[in-house]
Amino acid sequence: MGSAATGAVSAAGQAGRGGAEGPVPLNPMRLPAETVISEDKLVRYLLVPQLRGDKSSFLRKGGYELSNAAHLLRDLHDQILPLDAIPLERNQFGQYYEIRGVLKGPNGTILSVRTIWMTEHLSGTTKFITLIPDNRRVE
Repeated sequence: MGSAATGAVSAAGQAGRGGAEGPVPLNPMRLPAETVISEDKLVRYLLVPQLRGDKSSFLRKGGYELSNAAHLLRDLHDQILPLDAIPLERNQFGQYYEIRGVLKGPNGTILSVRTIWMTEHLSGTTKFITLIPDNRRVE
């Protein structure tokens, strides 16, 4: 994950304070239905054990594995994407958003998540950046 995405994640608790390009409104909104969720990001990062920032063990609690990555992709699209997105920081790459919600995994376990998304300035494409366990919510 690049420094831009890391900045967006660190700014998640500071919505409304703005980034280098000024304040960002706190108005929740919905991201476009055609938002891109890269399966490659799931199978090469989120569902693979990492030395730092591992999310695969958290997702495994819900029944998500490399073998059913398409299920996680579908659940992010169907269960998280329709929820309200809160604008975070804006930088030279794009506008970042946070969506908090719950994923009901294939095994029925509920996982509380924070997800980060970005609308790129150059292309106008909105895409999934990362998922983080949401410790503020009770599972």
